[in-house]
Amino acid sequence: MNTYQSLLFLLAMVLAVNYTFAKVTADTQCKNGYVVQMSNHFECKCNNGFVLANENTCEEKHDCEDPQNVNKNCGDYAVCTNTRVNNEERAVKCACIAQYTLVKDVCIPNNCNGIMCEKGKCIIDPSNANKNVCSCNIGTTLDETGRCAKPGKTDCALKCKANEECKLTENYYKCVAKGSGGQGSGRATGAAYSLMNGSAVISILAVFAFFMMSLV
Repeated sequence: MNTYQSLLFLLAMVLAVNYTFAKVTADTQCKNGYVVQMSNHFECKCNNGFVLANENTCEEKHDCEDPQNVNKNCGDYAVCTNTRVNNEERAVKCACIAQYTLVKDVCIPNNCNGIMCEKGKCIIDPSNANKNVCSCNIGTTLDETGRCAKPGKTDCALKCKANEECKLTENYYKCVAKGSGGQGSGRATGAAYSLMNGSAVISILAVFAFFMMSLV
């Protein structure tokens, strides 16, 4: 592999990382899900029967007991994987995708392993995929140490539809049907991707195509 090919490969890897950790905003269209707001970030939640494949894409959840479901999504940031049980046996199990690790039955970013955020959770910094930050539950904000331990008010910044209103559901804001008392399906968008998501896919494919042509 020459220097030119190496640079193309590196660029493709960077784009792939940015695709996986695509920044979610109030304008993001979550595939098979909807946007919610915590005190200092937005994220996608999935509709029933779907799990997060990346930051803004939910895919159908599959049962790993069926061997036909290898490489299919089985949990948030997890896929069915053909895993070695011992020297002679293998089994299909639900395992975290690359750059994620299993902590208390939840796949979290590797950078967040061991990080305690108090009343919130550790996430990849939306401004820098190589760093982590604490995202706080509504009603809590970051203190001087960067943890969610300081009471504070956060206004809802979700862009709800005309027949919806922003409600506090569990520990986050969510768009729900007016008069539903906090219950609802959110802003479900079955097939739409955010512009960032679509452009990232196109960029990765373009770089990969140039890389393959350079090998000829």
